[in-house]
Amino acid sequence: MQAQLEQAAGHLKQNLDPRVTDTLTFDMQKKLASELGMSAEDLLSRKSGASFNAEEVTAARSLLRASQSRVVDLARKAASGEVEPKAMTERASHNTRASWDVVRGQVAREAGRALGAFRIADEGPA
Repeated sequence: MQAQLEQAAGHLKQNLDPRVTDTLTFDMQKKLASELGMSAEDLLSRKSGASFNAEEVTAARSLLRASQSRVVDLARKAASGEVEPKAMTERASHNTRASWDVVRGQVAREAGRALGAFRIADEGPA
């Protein structure tokens, strides 16, 4: 049995794509996220339950941060009279809330489930 396992392990090792063992650094995730070109519409149209990979989470977080900055900027401009307060800030605020709902609802829930899987007691080999 041990010889068969070692033979199978050797076969897997020979045929394994070397990228599988590469570490995806934060800088690489940021680069991949920017290359995705994810728009707010892309984020908001995500199918519920669809999984996000690391670069998609990074892109979604960047979109959310940009949206939040836009709301703050518009609120400042509205306070100074530069823009019509209600029309601009309400729409930007709605978009930010919608983006936050996707990030919090889908991304955070998925991460919670994945981390929760590590708390399941291991009952040994099947």
